[in-house]
Amino acid sequence: MSEFLAICDVCHADPVTTLKRIIDRANQIREEQTTTPATPSIDPTALADMDPDTLADLIAADPDAYDIAALRDPNKDLERETPRD
Repeated sequence: MSEFLAICDVCHADPVTTLKRIIDRANQIREEQTTTPATPSIDPTALADMDPDTLADLIAADPDAYDIAALRDPNKDLERETPRD
């Protein structure tokens, strides 16, 4: 705690306000991580047997209905720009 107070002092920041902002941001992150992903309106077993092109069309038509990890990847922009070998 003394280190936090020292940092606030050096940065001329109010420790109470700063701590409240940190707690608010932590709660916001926790909420984002605990939201349940959307579930597809199609039975998952039917998705496994579906033609890949048809499946891609379904996802493209309503991407919010499917939990696709690539859509939530925080590094997706960096990885998109990374050259391939």
